Amino acid sequence: ANAILSVYPNPTKGMVTVKTNSENTTLVKVFNVQGVEVISVTGKSTINVDLSNQVKGVYIIKVDNKFFKTVKN
Repeated sequence: ANAILSVYPNPTKGMVTVKTNSENTTLVKVFNVQGVEVISVTGKSTINVDLSNQVKGVYIIKVDNKFFKTVKN
């Protein structure tokens, strides 16, 4: 399992950064409060997730099997 170091900033105006210390490719998925997947992106160590096209509100960011709540302002 990948060790996740951080998901920031929270709240965000658009960009969210997911930092891991894994050498492997990490899958990051973003869900809205209705449970609909709005973004899916992969990357290594530092993954940038762009929420700027999404409406304001709460999003759930799934990194591997961990979940983070993020607020988009």
